[in-house]
Amino acid sequence: MFNPSEELESGWVDEVRQEVTEECSKFGAVTSCLVDANSNGHVYVIFSEIPGAQRAQAALHNRRFSGRRVVAEFLPEELFGNQHPVS
Repeated sequence: MFNPSEELESGWVDEVRQEVTEECSKFGAVTSCLVDANSNGHVYVIFSEIPGAQRAQAALHNRRFSGRRVVAEFLPEELFGNQHPVS
């Protein structure tokens, strides 16, 4: 969803987290969102309920975000944990 080498403004991680959380909240309650600034654009989102995650995955997969194609896939929750709760 982003290229870290192109993100030059301070606070870009929080901005991406806020935008993704806002968009994903349209499909269900988001409990956590992690922007992996050291990756090639990975953002991890945890929903409070599976149906919300399913709706988000169906709606967002192959969509564009800042000109980049979104690949929305499910991962086991234990790989992510609850490191960055949405406030």
